[in-house]
Order: sequence, then C-alpha cells, then structure tokens
Amino acid sequence: MNQVRVFSLLFSLLPLSLFSQKTMDDYSGSWRGQLPDGHSLLFKVDIESTADNNLQVNISHKDQLLFQEEAVLDKNQYFQLPLANGINLKGRFNESEKRIDGFVQTMFLQYYLSFSQNTDGHFTADWKPWIVEKLNPATIYLAIENAQEDQYEAYPFFDEARFPGTFAAGFQKNADEIQFFDIKSGLSFKGTLLDKKIELSLHLGDYQILKTTLLPFAERFPRGYDYPAPISSYQTPDKLSDGLSVAAINSAKVKLGKLQEMADSINEKNLSYTHSVLIAQHNRLVYEKYFYGYEQDIPHDTRSGQKSISSAMLGIAIRDGLIKNEQQLLYDFIPEKYQYTKEKDPLKSKIKLKDVLTMSSGLDAIDYGLNRQSAASEGAYQSTPDWTKTILEAPMINPPGREANYGSGNPHLIGVVVNEVIDQPLNFYMNDQLLAPLDIDQYILQNDRSGVPYFGGGMYLSSRSLLKFGLLYLNKGVWNGKRILPKRWVENSIQKHSFLANDSDKNEYGYFWWHDTYQVGKQKIASIEARGAGGQYIFVVPEYEMVVVITSGNYRNGRFWQPEKIMEEYILPAFLE
Repeated sequence: MNQVRVFSLLFSLLPLSLFSQKTMDDYSGSWRGQLPDGHSLLFKVDIESTADNNLQVNISHKDQLLFQEEAVLDKNQYFQLPLANGINLKGRFNESEKRIDGFVQTMFLQYYLSFSQNTDGHFTADWKPWIVEKLNPATIYLAIENAQEDQYEAYPFFDEARFPGTFAAGFQKNADEIQFFDIKSGLSFKGTLLDKKIELSLHLGDYQILKTTLLPFAERFPRGYDYPAPISSYQTPDKLSDGLSVAAINSAKVKLGKLQEMADSINEKNLSYTHSVLIAQHNRLVYEKYFYGYEQDIPHDTRSGQKSISSAMLGIAIRDGLIKNEQQLLYDFIPEKYQYTKEKDPLKSKIKLKDVLTMSSGLDAIDYGLNRQSAASEGAYQSTPDWTKTILEAPMINPPGREANYGSGNPHLIGVVVNEVIDQPLNFYMNDQLLAPLDIDQYILQNDRSGVPYFGGGMYLSSRSLLKFGLLYLNKGVWNGKRILPKRWVENSIQKHSFLANDSDKNEYGYFWWHDTYQVGKQKIASIEARGAGGQYIFVVPEYEMVVVITSGNYRNGRFWQPEKIMEEYILPAFLE
C-alpha cells in the first residue's frame, strides 16, 4: 500500500466532527426559544429532623427529587449545604420555636426562604431563582456577541418585565458545546451547536431543569410583555396576614377621581413603567394598585432605596449596645487589614459614623454630578476585587462633616461596621432584628464580593414591605405596638443634617433619608423619603400621617423622578381637604 493510500485511509477514519466543528462566528446574533411552561423555575425545599438531631434537606423541581443530603447543625444550630458551584443553602434551626430561617446564597444574591411547618413536621419553602413564580410569557432569547472562532459572550433575555434579568459569565466552548452561568441565580446554561439551531438546557449543578430549542431571531428583542391593564377604579386593599391594617378610603374626604386619573394615566403609559402605588394613612393601608403584571408577593429591586434600611441597621446596632452612638469614629470599627488606609491622610482618622450617614465623610466616593471619575464611585469600586479596600484608599477631598456628596460607598462602609460588631452572620442579624419583627418574609439581599449583604442598595422587597418600613419611621420606631428602633435614632435620622452638593436639586439630607417639599395650591407639604434609581420611593409625610410607596422601572429613560410628579399632582391633591 503506497503512502497516498495509507494517508487517505487514516483521513477517512478520523471523526467527522473534527472537520465539521462549528465556530462561534456562525452563531453571532439573536436566538429565540420557548420554555416548557412558565413555572419552569420554581424549586421546593423540604427539611425534616433526623434521628441524630440533624436535618435532612430535600430539593425538588416539578416532583423530581434533585438533591437529598443531611445537614449537620453546629453548636449554634446553623447549617450549610453546597447545592452547586457557587450556590449554598444556609440556615438556622430554632427547635424551641419550631422554626427554620434559611437563605439560598449565590455569588450575587441571598434569597430568604420563608419555611412553614406542615402537619407531618416537615419544614417547606419555595425558592424562586428568577423572583417571579411564573414567567409570562415563557419565552427565552439569547444574544451571542463578540463571537470569533471559539470566543463569544452569550446573554439570555426574557420577555418578562418583572424578571430582573440574568448576569451571564464564565463563557466556555468545547467542540460544539457551549456553557456559561448566571451569577445572580447560580444556574448554568449548556448549549449544543447544531445546523441553524441551538439546543439549550438549564441546570442546577448536575441536574438538568429544562431544555429548549433556539432558532435564529431576526427581529429586535421585545421590551417586556404587555400585561393587561388593571382596573383603575378604587378597591379596598386586601387584608392579609402580614401585620398591615387595611381600611376603605373615606370618599367624603378623599378625591377618588384624582386617584383614578392617576391609575388611568399609568395604564395609558403616560406615567411610564409605574409598577405599584400604595398609600397608608393613619396607619392603615387604604390604596393598593399594581401595574405591568406586578403583584403583592413579587419583591421589587429597591436600588438605593435600601440605603434607608442600612441606616436603620446601624441604629439597631446602637440599640443593642454594640456601638455607643453615631459620634464614634469610623476607624474604631474598620477591620484591622484596612487600618493602613488612614495613615496616608490624617483626616481619615477624624471621620465619624455620623459623617458617613450624612454622605459627609469627605472621601472621594461620589456617584454622580462631577466632571471627573470619582476614585470610589459605585461603578469604580464594584469593578475591583475588594470594594472596602477601594473605598477606604480613596483620597479625602473635604474634611469630614464639611460637605455632603451622594455616594454609595458611604452606606457600604456602614455595612462593614455593623458586620464587624455583631457575633452572627449579617443576613441573620438583619432578619432577626428588623425584617422578621416587621413581618417581612419575602426578600432578597444583594451581596458584595465577599458574600456579605451589601448596604449600598439592591435589596428586593415587596411594596407592602416597603410600606411597613415607612410606617416604622412615621411612628418613631414602633411597629404594631412593638418598639424596633429607638425614638432618638428615628428623630436624628430624619433631621436635616446636610445639603447634597453633587445633586442638582441640592436636597437636604438626613441619615440616608432625603428631604423634599411639595407645592399643592398654596400649601407646602414636607416629605421624608427613601429613594432608589428607576423610581423606587418611600414618602413619609408626618403632617398628614401618610406613607406612600411607589415602585417603577424607569431605569434608562431618565424619568427616575416620576414618583415625585405622581405625589405632587395626584396623591397629595386627592388627600388634601
């Protein structure tokens, strides 16, 4: 046999895939597929006590048991189980109260699990990685970008306005297989590249959850499913077992026509992307409307609205005697490994906790309003491996307490302080001391790079939960007859301590609380506010014993201020006699 024939024979025996392996260049662009159904991303967590006083944890998906393992309780009754790469179930068993508190922790988020005990003694909870129980519609889109040979980026999208989206990373390719994961939920995607289609599957660790076929999609990605508009006429809010009192509006004193005009304008999208409006007066919820498919039990991204909650957590640490008061120095509570950062500038040693709470730390940690890039703006430090290090290494641009400039690095430092002084995990401390006492059991915490709850913003809370937090401040720290925050702390928190120099409106500012004044006719009404990007607002109006919550999705259209318009043009005029 001559050399040519030998070579030809060997060539023919090689796997065909070696020569037909697909490159990512051919898959650049948009793809679309249908999920099996909208309930594809709902997991059941079942926990029962074992004979040796530990816990057996079962996790299932659509009656398919995915995970079963025994969790060993430590001396403080905490347990931890790895579920997949980067996903852990962390919990605490309280035998005397027959209660379990738990969190599914991913790289980016901590989902609080509200366990209830059923008749057979098991504790059960739902985990909704994508926040909504049912995706509507059950459509998935995939954008493949920057594709060249084996290199690519792939970003899943959903035609679901209530779903906050994925954050894809870890792009890999092996032959005709691609793989990446969502750092928010921890779920992973695997795809097989076929001729003019992609077989895509979603996994929790080693377990496949669903599979679909993606086909090329030539149109623009949709901007969200168009949910049916809710009824705009007034209805008394639902009475639920969440601690909120409800009542019907007295139509003799409240102009219901203004509220219906507001709801009509939201439905007609003149007041764009308003997701909820809740109004409480005299400690009773009297108005509750949801739009764009939002519902009572769907947590909403609060963005920087969480900063006011972060302020409350410092007040609780002071209440518990872990910190004397807000006049203490910041660096008295900074971990040892960061103490070197004060040596470069003696002004840093003078920063008080109060300076941080009022955005007056003096650090170059400014999020917006400058003609330069701040050394420790939120965008700057969140792109670094150690957020605390980046913030504390930022130069001082003012003496502490002189000038207030809004920056998320300040509340992040408050989180570092609280985490340093407590003797339990920060997520459990937040739950035990603030959220559970407010009967809040549906929420998600955002992590910093070290896996600790981030105090700068991004917590997910339902609108009713936000309303309860506002009522806590309206009532000077008391919720349903129980004191949660010291009265002095609340009063100091909502004082006007500074003006925000980098904000165009130069708003007065408290301890992570905004101040504003609204003009209705000849009346001026003062409001104390938690505010978050995109239009997340809690309005506390002491003069009228009123709390208003508005959540929105105006993240990219510049209408973040729209809740102020709704308040001034519709809500306050409706309630003024």
